[in-house]
Amino acid sequence: MQFCKNCFYPENHPLGITFDSNEVCSGCLIHQEKDTDIWDKKRKDLEKILREYKTDKAGTYDCIIPVSGGKDSFFITHTIKNDFGLNPLLVSYNRYYNTAGGIYNLEILRSLLGCDIICHTPNPQRLKKLIRLSLEAAGSIHWPYLAGSKTFPIQVAVQKKIPLIIWGAHQGVEQVGMFSHHHEVEMSRWYRDEHDLMGLTPEDIVPKEHGIEFSDLKPLLYPDDHQLLKNEIRGVYLGNYIRWDTKLQHEKMHKLYPVYRTQQSSTFDHYSDADCLIYNSLHDEIKFRKFGYSVIQDHVAREIRYGRITREEGVRLISQFSAKRDFREHPFLKLFDISCQEIFAAVDKHRDPKVWEQTEKGWKLRFQSQLLDHLTSTAEKLPTGAKYSSYIPDGLSGKDLDHRLLMRGGI
Repeated sequence: MQFCKNCFYPENHPLGITFDSNEVCSGCLIHQEKDTDIWDKKRKDLEKILREYKTDKAGTYDCIIPVSGGKDSFFITHTIKNDFGLNPLLVSYNRYYNTAGGIYNLEILRSLLGCDIICHTPNPQRLKKLIRLSLEAAGSIHWPYLAGSKTFPIQVAVQKKIPLIIWGAHQGVEQVGMFSHHHEVEMSRWYRDEHDLMGLTPEDIVPKEHGIEFSDLKPLLYPDDHQLLKNEIRGVYLGNYIRWDTKLQHEKMHKLYPVYRTQQSSTFDHYSDADCLIYNSLHDEIKFRKFGYSVIQDHVAREIRYGRITREEGVRLISQFSAKRDFREHPFLKLFDISCQEIFAAVDKHRDPKVWEQTEKGWKLRFQSQLLDHLTSTAEKLPTGAKYSSYIPDGLSGKDLDHRLLMRGGI
């Protein structure tokens, strides 16, 4: 197993990742574009695009912004409405497992920024079935929400003939450098199917014998090419035109609006997915059981790339947030009438064989010793008790890493 020598990302990242001859990953290499002088021109390019769609007609929407009440909703809406002067229609897909803070964020987003919003709430009984089906097919309890949130805004765009959809950052660019910012890639059916939905369409997920009518899947079905071309639908990623820095953006929005944030057990980031009941908890555990890494490594990679923490600090953060967690009383289980045992038994069928091996004692990380060597070779350089960034509490040393990762790996 190969790991990036800069940010720690593993070669089995689900979005796909490559390494150069110096063992630096494609995500780190593309990130270097953020520190070049391209952004003034890119902002002008964005202004040119937006002018094509801006109207002065009362009651007319200039664009659609998909929102969840999460980390990027405020920044995108504030930027498009207040900085560029467009009138957006906000579109949200109710996942059913929003946090109270996420519901609050949506309300103040709508009221304080003065935007209309359309929200689709799926049939809860159908959603229960879809969660179980996607768990079996993809090892995911989050797939139904991903399918809806990446589809419903496009459906609204077609129905209301609003051709421009503005998304936040392209995760393929931000995490793994799938594309350059210069490519200015736009939202596509291909990316939605192959990456957002893990290569599975609603037709793949739902066998006919499961009693879900095809018509019930309508909110998850991507409009056909004829509809998209006829209405000239395009989805633009703001991160291709504005230097994307999610932490600075969140802090700016927190100063302007009473945005909800909270301390989380899986990461130092108080903003990331604070609107979602499972993303940084039960969903993150599933991610670890499938791929052998979790959200803390995503956030450490991001902060190393921006130069806000060192690799040594990253090691301490991974150590701090790598402890096992107990999800047996997680509210998602009661909400959807499912147990941890059922979830993890299904997830076991989707463990990456490059990462995991099954032994008499249970599942074991194949690269555990390699990962420990990779990380502790850096951790050993840490002076005990040294002062680091505000992310890292006192009292954790590199020596803690071995114990915590060994405990986490033996699942």
